Amino acid sequence: DRWMRANRPIVEGLIQAALAGGDAVKSNSSALDRGGDISAAVYADQGHGRDYWVRYYKGATQNDRTGVSVELGGSYANNLADALYTFGLAPGSANLFGATYKVFGDLVASQYPKLMPRVLPLENIEDLSYLQDVMKRSNVQTSDLASAKPVYPSAARPVTRVTSRKAWNIHFDTGHATFSAGAQHDLDRLRRDLLVASGAVVEIHGHTDNQGNADANRRLSESRAFAVKAWLQRAAPANFPSDRIRVFSHGSDNPVAPNSTEAGRAQNRRVEVVIGTTG
Repeated sequence: DRWMRANRPIVEGLIQAALAGGDAVKSNSSALDRGGDISAAVYADQGHGRDYWVRYYKGATQNDRTGVSVELGGSYANNLADALYTFGLAPGSANLFGATYKVFGDLVASQYPKLMPRVLPLENIEDLSYLQDVMKRSNVQTSDLASAKPVYPSAARPVTRVTSRKAWNIHFDTGHATFSAGAQHDLDRLRRDLLVASGAVVEIHGHTDNQGNADANRRLSESRAFAVKAWLQRAAPANFPSDRIRVFSHGSDNPVAPNSTEAGRAQNRRVEVVIGTTG
């Protein structure tokens, strides 16, 4: 960090050059071929030429030794607009790097506490000022940002291949679809998890306990699910477009615990989030 601050022009030049190179590869096949030549020269001991590196940059499907068809390779080059979306500097975007760092950092710390007893806060390891200065000098056009905006599968059809299903006890004011004071922490965790699952369709299922009128409970569960969807869209509209998220209301139809006790009813008052792909 000290070296970077003392050599800021060099650091910003490296960032700008890397992103310009990524832009060239994205837009010009001859630049990709040149990248293949460079990879062949750097990894000369492997005996592969340009065609090999270009093929597996694009990705290929072939049979393994057992005859099973597998997808191999597949890479992606980033330009400046892509980087701005990655680090939450484009309009309406969230910091995907920050979300990934937090989610997986916490996971590693919980699984391997002796090796990693704690994870440094994001602000201790990330300095976006270099990228911000590159952005200011580069005069990024609206059309560049539009072309790099994340594209997500449409949720017009229900999820057919579930990647994850998790119940979230997001707290609402009693009988209403407004969040209680303690809901923010869980909403932030949900947002991070869904940012990490950036290529997935999202289903939000609202559930209630069995207290009160069944029709009213169904309407309430729907309103609460829509409240979660609206919160995500306000937090990062570029990452949570409306057609990525589908809402379902179940009322009290699908309890996960007996409604005969307050503890059971509390478990049934939940929002379940399903992520996956559509058929």
